[in-house]
Amino acid sequence: MRSLLIVFAVVVALVVCGLQLGNRRMLEAEERGRPAAAAGPTPGAPSTARRPAVAGAFYPADPTELQSMVDKFLQSAKPMKALRKPLAIIAPHAGYVYSGAVAGFAYAAVKGQEYDTVVVVGPSHGALFAGAAVPRANAWNTPLGNVSIDTEMRAGLLAADERFVRRDGAMAQEHSIEVQLPFLQRAIGKVKVLPIQVADFSVENLSAITDALCEALQGKSALLIASTDMSHYPAYEDACEVDKKTLDLLEGWRLADLIKWEHQAPASGVKDLHCALCGLGPTLIVMRCAARLGANSVSVLRYANSGDVLIGDRGRCVGYCAVALWRDSNRPAADVQPLRTVNSTDGGERTMHTSEGELSQEQQRYLLTLARDAVGGWVARSERVTPERREGVLSQDRAVFVTLKEQGMLRGCIGSLVAREPLVDAVVGSAIAAATQDPRFRPVAPDELSALDIHVSVLSPSTAVSNASEIEIGKHGIIVQQAGRSGVFLPEVATEQGWTLEETLTHLCAEKAGLPADAWKTGAKLLVFTTQSFGDGE
Repeated sequence: MRSLLIVFAVVVALVVCGLQLGNRRMLEAEERGRPAAAAGPTPGAPSTARRPAVAGAFYPADPTELQSMVDKFLQSAKPMKALRKPLAIIAPHAGYVYSGAVAGFAYAAVKGQEYDTVVVVGPSHGALFAGAAVPRANAWNTPLGNVSIDTEMRAGLLAADERFVRRDGAMAQEHSIEVQLPFLQRAIGKVKVLPIQVADFSVENLSAITDALCEALQGKSALLIASTDMSHYPAYEDACEVDKKTLDLLEGWRLADLIKWEHQAPASGVKDLHCALCGLGPTLIVMRCAARLGANSVSVLRYANSGDVLIGDRGRCVGYCAVALWRDSNRPAADVQPLRTVNSTDGGERTMHTSEGELSQEQQRYLLTLARDAVGGWVARSERVTPERREGVLSQDRAVFVTLKEQGMLRGCIGSLVAREPLVDAVVGSAIAAATQDPRFRPVAPDELSALDIHVSVLSPSTAVSNASEIEIGKHGIIVQQAGRSGVFLPEVATEQGWTLEETLTHLCAEKAGLPADAWKTGAKLLVFTTQSFGDGE
């Protein structure tokens, strides 16, 4: 039995590693307006249904086996006597052999309840995009059958806020929402569901999504679900300690402090800790929305981590929790703190501006060395380096692109337009991704390391411009957005190509965003940002 579980775990790992590349290609095809290759749906599923992406990996593909597994998880969960009908739950999204028993407690709390609609909010593991993704498909398929999408609510959100965009490509391979559906099917039965996927965890984006969602749910009996795992990759005892702090903050509705903790935890000295709550954004959306809909009590139903299961590695753990949010008529309304951007070191408020020249020459050299060590450590030894310095700007959340070149030719370029983690961590992650995950190139091999030139671009927040004439070639990076599609050029692209402003915008619209070449003249949104860029030999 143990050997079978180990094989199953290996399969899960291989599938997860492959999903990011497939997801990027699917999203690129969608953004260009061309269909991406994909396997057909599960037999019996309508053509408009999203096919299951992780059946057979995260959970059984066989319907009988899946139903039996989920039912056992639900039956094994002991319900809390004082718990009323939950308005929201928080549930994990790992493979069922690891987190299914914990998820069972969350869904046992809603088993047999009736809701008009269920909103499942999950993080994006492979696709980066602004706003919030909702499906184009009208149903999602699992081995247990089809789950109907709440098309009425989807239409309302799409009409109410431009942040909500249909993104089937971004959602096609994502597991964080999909793994919740079999539990819903067995715990509640037939109910309309609206999946919402979030990649941008900025306070502005999360607040806007929450506002729109609360408005759409007025007058409805709704269940909100936040999909998240907890601490990632520390040893067992450290995972338990970090996760206890996170659960204390959740129970106290201390959401502003939860944001601080997410920034502070990886820098707290806990070895191999990558994050405290990978679904921080979905959790904040669901908790704030639930509070506005009447929830005032938080109950932690179950906690465990991957080290608690037979095949788990106690030297490298991921945490899981089952949490219910409900209304207690004997308690006052929840006192939910307003969200604000925080400093990752001292917890105070901070500005998001990145001024030119902010990084000293010495800090630039450090980041280049860090990027090279990150690529070398990962490619040569499959080891992720841990930054040794986190002072000042190095500790602040910044969006970063890392570019690799070999003999003057592009060898990989990956980054983010969204500031989601401290600068040193963003450099490490982007450098590794540029070397191993750029779908245009094969992964960098160990014998190429000495020939690589590395370039780092640290981005300022983007701001909208009302007229293209405000854009300065060579100074501004440019983002174009329209009809759910977007494209971006770093500032150096135009100067390297020798393009005029009009040529730059035309290429950006047609080649990067898949829009008409003149979209920048006919209503497309233009945003600009600046970068502080530096590289080998500069």
